[in-house]
Amino acid sequence: MTIYKYIENKKYLFDILKRNELFFNSFRNYKDLCEVLTFIHDTNDNKDYIVQDYKNKIKACSFSQTKREYLLWTHCAKNHQGFCIEFEFDNIVIVSEMKNVNKTILDNNDIYIFPIQYEGPYQVTVDLNRPDKKFSLSETIDIVSHKYKYWNYEKEYRMITFSKKPCRISFPKEAIKGITYGALVSNKEVSNINKKIKIMGYNISTERLVLEPNLGILI
Repeated sequence: MTIYKYIENKKYLFDILKRNELFFNSFRNYKDLCEVLTFIHDTNDNKDYIVQDYKNKIKACSFSQTKREYLLWTHCAKNHQGFCIEFEFDNIVIVSEMKNVNKTILDNNDIYIFPIQYEGPYQVTVDLNRPDKKFSLSETIDIVSHKYKYWNYEKEYRMITFSKKPCRISFPKEAIKGITYGALVSNKEVSNINKKIKIMGYNISTERLVLEPNLGILI
């Protein structure tokens, strides 16, 4: 599984490279106001409710399936002046029993990995009067794996974990396979960062994207 994380600045880039840690944030700090805003249809009373509990109960780290999305470089990588880290998690992923959901254990934390589904307002049908008063794991992932369709350019892959507070979680150093520089990163900065990467013991591929103005794409 190859996925990509867009980075705004060198400080965060080197923080990840030095610590081998990913930051899992609260959904309350995400830019999308409707993130994990869920419409619940209760089969017990046949009424509809809005639930936002997962803005606090779950922490997430977002990735993309592509490193060449123009809007992501604009919105998440400092207007093409940032970076994109390529991760490969095939060696540590455990295939889960849920469709399109993989599981891994990082830093003694259960981590669930899945692609985001993009569609209109999402509704989950459950019985809110059941004894445990909680959603199952599959229902929970169903809730946090949906976003409004206008975000579909992100092609997002999401990691989640259950934590009360935002947290840093370690990952194997060998999971980092490459770094891509934004089209507006200077030759000098590319050279300097490449040198520092080697000093840190990484033997990974690097490249800088080039903007084709007539086509509006990155190559």
